[in-house]
Amino acid sequence: MKALFVVLLFACFRVIPAGTAELRYFVSPRGRDSNNGLSETSPFKTLARAVKAASAAENAPPAEEDDSLIRTIIILGALEGKGEPLIDEASVFCIQDSGPAEITIRGRNGAKLLGSGRDFVLTGSPPELQTADEKPLELDSGDYRKGKRVISVLGNSRIRFADIEISRGITENYGGGLLVAGGASVIMESGVIRSNASTWGGGVFVIDYGSFILRGGSISGNTASIGGGAAFLRGICLMDEGDITGNAGVHGGGLWAGYGSAAVFTGGEIAGNEASDYGGGIVVYEASLTLAGNSLVRNNKAPRGGGLFILHKGFLPGQGVTMNGGVIEDNETGAYNGGGSYNGGGGLYSDGVFAMHGGVIRRNRALGDYYAGYGGGIFIGRGKSFFFSGGSIEENYAEQDGGGIYADEKSEMLAVKRTYTAGIVKNRAAFGGGIYIRRALLILQEGSIAENRAGYAGGGVYVDGGTLEMRGGEISGNVVEGARVMTDRGEVRHGGRQGGGVALGRRGVFRLYGGTLKGNVAGLGDAVMAGSGGVFEMSGGEIRDSEKQPVVVDPEGRFEQTGGSIEGDVIRPVNKW
Repeated sequence: MKALFVVLLFACFRVIPAGTAELRYFVSPRGRDSNNGLSETSPFKTLARAVKAASAAENAPPAEEDDSLIRTIIILGALEGKGEPLIDEASVFCIQDSGPAEITIRGRNGAKLLGSGRDFVLTGSPPELQTADEKPLELDSGDYRKGKRVISVLGNSRIRFADIEISRGITENYGGGLLVAGGASVIMESGVIRSNASTWGGGVFVIDYGSFILRGGSISGNTASIGGGAAFLRGICLMDEGDITGNAGVHGGGLWAGYGSAAVFTGGEIAGNEASDYGGGIVVYEASLTLAGNSLVRNNKAPRGGGLFILHKGFLPGQGVTMNGGVIEDNETGAYNGGGSYNGGGGLYSDGVFAMHGGVIRRNRALGDYYAGYGGGIFIGRGKSFFFSGGSIEENYAEQDGGGIYADEKSEMLAVKRTYTAGIVKNRAAFGGGIYIRRALLILQEGSIAENRAGYAGGGVYVDGGTLEMRGGEISGNVVEGARVMTDRGEVRHGGRQGGGVALGRRGVFRLYGGTLKGNVAGLGDAVMAGSGGVFEMSGGEIRDSEKQPVVVDPEGRFEQTGGSIEGDVIRPVNKW
């Protein structure tokens, strides 16, 4: 996969020397395939005829070598596929084995490639289909069976789209707007892919080592069960500009990448998409995704993983998500959707492998009651791992637990190694304003957990039957607000105000080897509150700048100090209060 990925990158960004001759062929619904296609007054009628001419470099200057020519097809107006040869019976247009030379298909005069369906828009939440005259539209099984996608690009083909609309495609299988398969590569430079529908990849579907590069334009208003905007199955996706917006699906409202696919986003925007199950913006399913540069995932919505959902069961090695840069912001999760497990992950839900080395996850929200509303910024699923070495998780909100991060059973977090740039800052929740650990392990080596707020307990960290090991870094300025905390829905929370820095629930363990807890505030235990069954072991580090009581230990809790320093008294009530 890596070798293929490198070759495709090199091929897609080949530089054309200045002064190279350009061959132009024109296509119009009023044209004829018996024309030479060399001007607007003598255009071809079908796209297939123009692709054949461009592939063979018909009428090229004799002195020009085939591989140095720029080949451009200019579409004039809207093409509906009349007269197109039947190459792929599921597609209105098909480009197959057009050769190694890149062909640009560019539009003029409102150019469109149209499928067999109808124009529609997605409205409301959850999104519903609506025709241009604002009437409801239902895509029944008959529509899918009888419909066709707009265009497929297959085999040994290299196509670039610019200033063109691909719309009205509908198919019961793959790619309502565009299918890229069998090693073909497509670059989208500008234009729009919209109002398409399918089962997989409403706008775009890439399979079998095809590649798709989004360098501009928009994939918007498409719908599918899997990957409303785009889906990749053993495919490659690069995105450095453009946007994937306003799409809808069951799994992956904006984009779904699965089963060995590789995606790299260094720019562009995935925004305003919605999924009815998980992954409002993106789903990464046994695949790999790298976020870097100025990439933006924002304002997406789903019951789990508002911005991004990761699923990795270990079938394929080297899969998961790496965040080196970019921003995941203003995404949201809502009502519980069943399944017996907790919902949440306003910004990101990881049921796989996630590593964050840079970038920002901010202002995401996890809303809901009881089974929903966990992990405003990030939800780490059972038995999964999160490595956090840089970047910031800030200003996220969970209506239940874990404003910044919620770590579910048997998960592991290493936060943070060899850097001071990582921070979990200014997040809010009922329990665990910064982090909530549920029978999981957190190792804090460096970095900071600061200025987070909780309504009940654990302004910085709440440990519920899990373990927090602090070897360095800082837990500072966190607050448990008690009755003063206000939810995003305007409801006032009332609580015991316990553990400003760290609160230990039953069987929660905090081992302090190094680092600093300072300036945290709570009613009981400004720095640490060890509740019933909680264990606090201190062999290093320091606790200072507390408002009243730095450490409070429940009569049924345990505290042991063999090193380090505490500024102030340790309170050990004889009786329960």
